[in-house]
Amino acid sequence: MRVENPKFSYELFKRFFHICSTRPNSVQIEITNRCNLDCKMCPKGNYALPEKDIDLDLFNELVKKIKGVDVVLPVGWGESFFHPEFDKIIDILLDAGHRIKVTTNGMLLNNEKSIETALKIDYLTFSIDMLDNIHSSSGHNNPRAIQNIKELLHKRKLKNKKKPFIAVQSVLYKNNKEILDIIKLASDLGVDRVNLVRPYTKFNKSISSTFEDRLQIYRSAEKLGKKLKIRVDMFEYSTFKGYKRLLWKYFKSIFRINDWCPRLYGFCYITLDGMVTPCCALPRHIVGDLKKETLTQIWNGKNMKEFRKHHKQICRDCHVFKIR
Repeated sequence: MRVENPKFSYELFKRFFHICSTRPNSVQIEITNRCNLDCKMCPKGNYALPEKDIDLDLFNELVKKIKGVDVVLPVGWGESFFHPEFDKIIDILLDAGHRIKVTTNGMLLNNEKSIETALKIDYLTFSIDMLDNIHSSSGHNNPRAIQNIKELLHKRKLKNKKKPFIAVQSVLYKNNKEILDIIKLASDLGVDRVNLVRPYTKFNKSISSTFEDRLQIYRSAEKLGKKLKIRVDMFEYSTFKGYKRLLWKYFKSIFRINDWCPRLYGFCYITLDGMVTPCCALPRHIVGDLKKETLTQIWNGKNMKEFRKHHKQICRDCHVFKIR
């Protein structure tokens, strides 16, 4: 199963010269802003987003408009499995020929229907930030989710399926002491990968650790990952595998990340109402209406061009521009 872009060299060439794709190859669709948790590092409350689910007829209409897009993420600032018709959403995307990526807290994968839906997804990421603090709002309620991950892995094995590719993701917020234990847990569970990500700090910079602290964690995590034979990806430090990992780890500058956001090359976000924005972190920075325009028209239109031209100022608080 493909989970990485095989055209790496061509993509690197385009990114070095700031050449965008002619249309997005990855689209995120905001299907719900309702969630069963309220985690302190989640900025959802700061956006004042409506607590509702996308209408299935509208979703059908939007999917028709993104024909030819490779990867679709049916994820908003909420829990995707919270949508009452999430199983139908996945079926619609599969019928349209898209690869599907979803991030979940895992707590709602607690019945046969949700497990069967999860088994249809190509890439499924579970958020695990702590192991022993069940009732805290600091992170996700993981004991219940961990049991659900075990059940999903068991069903995947029984059905002899290659998907979903299962990853565990942890947020490196300040004073998170359980990262190495989470990597050990991921290895014991038999998941396919671990992702370590920084918190989004636009609204709360106090939750971020220092680079020096993160670097220490990155080094320990990579060492442990090699020992346990599980890949640990850290966007700020090292990601990919093989020669691409070495290239990213030691020569990030050739990607010119601090000059141009990598999402500008082939990604956009579609809201509950069918509006298009450049990024999930800008859920109301509207550049087009997919109900009235084609995706190509919006992607190459005046508003998107203006955003690309001024995005460093608009996105100045985003940590993507703070890569060493």
